[in-house]
Amino acid sequence: PYGMSSKVGVSASLALDGTAGLTYTATGLPAGFSISPSGVISGAGTAHGTSTITVTGQAASGASDTITFVWTVS
Repeated sequence: PYGMSSKVGVSASLALDGTAGLTYTATGLPAGFSISPSGVISGAGTAHGTSTITVTGQAASGASDTITFVWTVS
């Protein structure tokens, strides 16, 4: 994803399409959102704004990769 958007107070989610077995973490999520270890970002934004999110997927071997994108809550 290059950019996502949602409305304040409205539930939204994004399932990352990655390799099975990766564990995901994220930084920079908008207030009200979280990410599951399986790579689903979900929640409802609590404030207007644009956040730059960096998601890291890590394999059991320690290998990892990241993706960065923006999420706008309006």
